Amino acid sequence: MPHGYGAVLTNITRKQFDENGLAEVIESGRAICRDEMVESVDAEAFQQRLWDMFPQVFPVLVSLPQIERIRSQLFPELRIAPQQGRFGLFDGQGDCEAMQLRIWSESWM
Repeated sequence: MPHGYGAVLTNITRKQFDENGLAEVIESGRAICRDEMVESVDAEAFQQRLWDMFPQVFPVLVSLPQIERIRSQLFPELRIAPQQGRFGLFDGQGDCEAMQLRIWSESWM
């Protein structure tokens, strides 16, 4: 499975990153610093920086439902329901109960 890694450093600037030699610990292109996450940064350039952290790509196109399924397998404790604007952290039992409630509520719709 394609994967990548990176670090978001919210407490240091790029200048501090460079001056302290952090590039010896993590590649410069795999780190985003505080001053690179401000609203004045071009959104497309920021997105490209994120994509560059994950150079491997899937050999086929993956749909959003497939991405959600993969995410739920990698991070089973996190569930996101964007249509409801909510998310939650569940243990195995809580997840089961939440699913039962969802099935029950959908049966009444």
